[in-house]
Amino acid sequence: MSGGGFDSWGWRISFLASVVLIGIGLYARLRVLESPAFTEVKQERVVVLQPVWHVLRHQPRAVLTSAFVRISEQGPFYLFITFMLTYGTQKLGLPRGDLPNDTLVAAAVGLITVPLFGHLSGRFGRRLVYGIGICCTGLFAFPYFGLLNTGSSGLALLAIVLSLVFHDVQYGPRLR
Repeated sequence: MSGGGFDSWGWRISFLASVVLIGIGLYARLRVLESPAFTEVKQERVVVLQPVWHVLRHQPRAVLTSAFVRISEQGPFYLFITFMLTYGTQKLGLPRGDLPNDTLVAAAVGLITVPLFGHLSGRFGRRLVYGIGICCTGLFAFPYFGLLNTGSSGLALLAIVLSLVFHDVQYGPRLR
């Protein structure tokens, strides 16, 4: 598809195709039975009418802790991956096609690193591995931009791959 055709209407194709995924998800959701524990609670009629407010009132520490832990994982991920596309092309002049390809390479590496760090969390503990991931992600922020700012495509690839590996140190234990 030509660049003009993609810009004018081609980008909509993936959104239209997602209708199929919505249908599959809805079909699966309607076919999955509730867990026995939820069915029991529902039958006893002890379901809380406003569950969000109930949790916020009775477990505020758990809510805040989980929110901050998720921010440490997802915040840098979106900065490292999404922001990098605009920053790399507009500010650093890196080729527009290289950065998404670098992200694909990093995602392919993640096929190995996510299960690896999930396994390591089973062996050494989730908190330890996740905590190491938080520290590595925080410490890598400055070298990440240093590598990008060189303007070298190879070093940009290295920065992107390493940023996702450090993200995977946190992501793997969560999926275990």
